[in-house]
Amino acid sequence: MRVALLGGGGLRSPLLARALAGSGLGVRELALYDADPGRLAAIAPVVAASAPGIRVSVSRTPAAAVRESRFVFASIRAGGQEARAHDERVCIEAGVLGQETVGAAGAALGMRNIPAMLRLARVVEREAPDATLINYTNPAGMVTEALLNETSLEVVGICDTPTDLTDRVVRLLYLDPDGVSLGWSGINHLGWLTALEEADPTGAFPPENRLEELFGDPDRLLRIHRDGLFDTSEMAGAIPSEYVFLHLHPNRAVERARASGTTRGASILGLEETLFAALAAAGSPEQARAAYREFTHARDASYFRIEARGDASPPGGGPAADGASGYDRIGLQAMRALLGDEPEEMVVNTRNRTPLGGPAVPELAAEDAVEVAALVGKGGVAPIPQPPLPVPAADLLRRAKAAEREFVRAALAGDPGIAAEALIEHPAGGPEAAQVFDRLRTVAEEV
Repeated sequence: MRVALLGGGGLRSPLLARALAGSGLGVRELALYDADPGRLAAIAPVVAASAPGIRVSVSRTPAAAVRESRFVFASIRAGGQEARAHDERVCIEAGVLGQETVGAAGAALGMRNIPAMLRLARVVEREAPDATLINYTNPAGMVTEALLNETSLEVVGICDTPTDLTDRVVRLLYLDPDGVSLGWSGINHLGWLTALEEADPTGAFPPENRLEELFGDPDRLLRIHRDGLFDTSEMAGAIPSEYVFLHLHPNRAVERARASGTTRGASILGLEETLFAALAAAGSPEQARAAYREFTHARDASYFRIEARGDASPPGGGPAADGASGYDRIGLQAMRALLGDEPEEMVVNTRNRTPLGGPAVPELAAEDAVEVAALVGKGGVAPIPQPPLPVPAADLLRRAKAAEREFVRAALAGDPGIAAEALIEHPAGGPEAAQVFDRLRTVAEEV
């Protein structure tokens, strides 16, 4: 089986390659394409070293990469980390939230990435019409919505945020991860874990939602997230993902970014520059992989530290071990489910329509793209109906989704004015965010 990765110069490509090599799914070739050939040339040897038994090829065009591929992964960033760092800095300096997928910076990223992804999707439609497009590209929910509405491809949007949060709660409750069924509702980077149901082994009683134990235990609730994100009242009835904090408390996030003296985008850009210098100096594949492990450890350790603590520096410690991360695990899970004989339950970005035609996330329309627990299998994606969210969460979700629909429309029309207007009502936006939008990098770029 042939698999393609568009955005193969991305620094998580070796993680996916390693997962494919150990998957047992019969992947024989991984074809890489990236709009930046120099970046791809630097990372391709690390990808190859991470995927024993798989032929890793570098393609000069997206058409050559996707041709004859059964799966096409897409993880692009039009404008690179430089554009992200610019947008986040401009926002923070203006006193509005700067985060790559939320608010003004998120809308700007959508303006760049949605047109770029649609151009690549047209190539997939032409060269590999039967392939499944698995989208990592941010803002993942908005990009997936555009792909679902504008192409004929089978599209599954994925993100590791639900997996990471669920894993933390499963460990906190000492549950068997294979013995629980989860409830998840929302949109990408604005989602809530609503249930972890454990079946009675005797079958005599209905499944029990083990989250109820946490809702009555404030001490354990506060251990789920990094210090400083949520209080217990904000986790009543559903466990929010980290990104909900940005929608609830954008001003607090701005204050912490200013206290840190940097932004997440600037921090990642610095780490990338260090990595590529180390790769250029590496004298062997082993040295290159060691440099890459140090990079991934530093990147992962710094996740949400600015937002939680106003601290950009990661904790000390050596490089992380070669274990599966949420990023590659969710991609492999999607592939395995789509090829498997039995549907698998997982959280994906997809259309909000159950097999019976109604909305799975009851707060939103059936035509919306949502992030939701679903059964994924050979027959496609079947969203599972979710219970209503607590009223404050539901109101936040409706407001954010109303703005995101307009962000997608703005990207498709190439009209930043539509996005700026929608930012006024976005919970992490406001009039100040709308005013700063014309200073962000909103122009779609070739990829």
